Amino acid sequence: MGLPEPFVLSMAIRNNYGIIGHLSLLQQFIGLLYDGEYIRHRDVPYYASRLCVTPHYLSEICKKACGKPATYWIDRFTLHEIANLLCQKELPLSEIAARMNFSSASYFSRYVQKHTGLYPTQYRKQFLK
Repeated sequence: MGLPEPFVLSMAIRNNYGIIGHLSLLQQFIGLLYDGEYIRHRDVPYYASRLCVTPHYLSEICKKACGKPATYWIDRFTLHEIANLLCQKELPLSEIAARMNFSSASYFSRYVQKHTGLYPTQYRKQFLK
């Protein structure tokens, strides 16, 4: 009886046995994001833990494969969903903040402003013209 495939794959990735291992790790990471994990978790340590690697290693693999750190991908998925929700003008900002698991509407507003340069109300007005 051999080692379980995920364990062998994980060891190959950690031991730097070629690009296939790196791409597999990246694929698993992106898979977690596609599954909606970014709604509850926007921190690299969470994803690294799920993938049995360190946060630094996960970011390094992302940088090597795509030129962007893991935080970039988490933010892209988060902002894409926020943009979709902001386009629904009947949804109040507090509801969007709650759906996206932000601790408060003000924290949600700061997050959007930091990443887009616009406050959520400005973003909504600009894209609903």
